Amino acid sequence: MTAMPINNSQPYGGPHNVYMGNGDSMSVSHTGNLPFSLGSSTFTLQNVFLIPSIRKNLLSVARFTKDNHVFFLFVLDFYQIYCLHTGCLLFQGPCKDGLYPLNLSNVSTSPQALASVHSSIWHNRLGHPSSNVFARLSSTINSKLSFPSFCRDCALSKSHQLPFNSNKETATTPFHIIHSDVWSSSTISISGFKYYVLFTDEFSRYTWIYPMRRKNEVLTHFQTLVAKIQNIFHHTIQFLQSDNGTEYVNNAFFSLS
Repeated sequence: MTAMPINNSQPYGGPHNVYMGNGDSMSVSHTGNLPFSLGSSTFTLQNVFLIPSIRKNLLSVARFTKDNHVFFLFVLDFYQIYCLHTGCLLFQGPCKDGLYPLNLSNVSTSPQALASVHSSIWHNRLGHPSSNVFARLSSTINSKLSFPSFCRDCALSKSHQLPFNSNKETATTPFHIIHSDVWSSSTISISGFKYYVLFTDEFSRYTWIYPMRRKNEVLTHFQTLVAKIQNIFHHTIQFLQSDNGTEYVNNAFFSLS
């Protein structure tokens, strides 16, 4: 029983009140979970009664041991809390005036703060974590945090370059627009080829592919294609569209225009 803020609080609809030693009755307003830390260890109490008018926190040792899988050792001058599974000492506190107090002043209120702000704001504040990090964070603090469906900043940071300008140019004749791209193979061929450059005619969808050992061979193969189109089809390429990679955007390519 406590008057401190609790997590996942729900209005209490039960019929029971809490009675003090002098006979006074105190009403329970909400129930929820109470995370807190003792020393370097963190604990959680489930189904805690929130009583706004209570002055002292009352703790059930049986509930504490059940919720946190621990056991207590009470001696004359102090008490200790041990992990039930490992036997490790988690906390040691003093005995004062015949009582064994637990200082709950270091209650973790971060889940309350997280729950009160929209998830997208915390996504920005925490440095744009991934959905997996958000899921682990939600389970850790026992709060519902939903990953934003789309984050503009995340999309921009993962993009290698800004979007291309809109281009409404379409091919009306063969060889009017040629599309080109370089593909890298994970395995080098028997002849030593690691890269391949493709040239696709937008109008006919006809494609030429040339194997390469190095990316700087793109210009040579493009010149070969230009000469072939001029000699066989008597046409000239009007536009070459690529991803603006360095194998296309260089002085040697610009000198062809």
